[in-house]
Amino acid sequence: MSIRVLAVGMMVALAGCGPSGPAAPAVFPVKGIVKKGGQPLKGVTVGLYPAGGGSAKGTPGSGVTDDAGAFEIRSTAGNGVSVGTYKLVLTAPRGEIDYASYGKKQGPPKATIEIPKKLTAESSSDRIVEVQSGSDNVVNVDL
Repeated sequence: MSIRVLAVGMMVALAGCGPSGPAAPAVFPVKGIVKKGGQPLKGVTVGLYPAGGGSAKGTPGSGVTDDAGAFEIRSTAGNGVSVGTYKLVLTAPRGEIDYASYGKKQGPPKATIEIPKKLTAESSSDRIVEVQSGSDNVVNVDL
């Protein structure tokens, strides 16, 4: 047998070999609308974090509201998150930086929308979202 045939045979055999890790979890779409006093909020980041901290199962994800207050959650696993229980966290958009007077003011720009403090951190959020495989997973928030 020639060396060339042997080399080609080994390359074909090794082509199927490679790192194989666990399959990525299935993700399911999560969407909704954020409003305050019935009015849509633009630019709010909506985050979903597995309830229970680092040992909890789930895929964290986030999305940003558009002009109509609508958002869709995306994660590293795709458009949505895996089945599980999540804490909802909201982050308000920051105001524009006025570079002409920057340094004369104290601190970073203030948030342009007031969000209840308990909803601004994973550790304090009491808003729970259940993501299911056979559901529309719609999360509407009215502050």
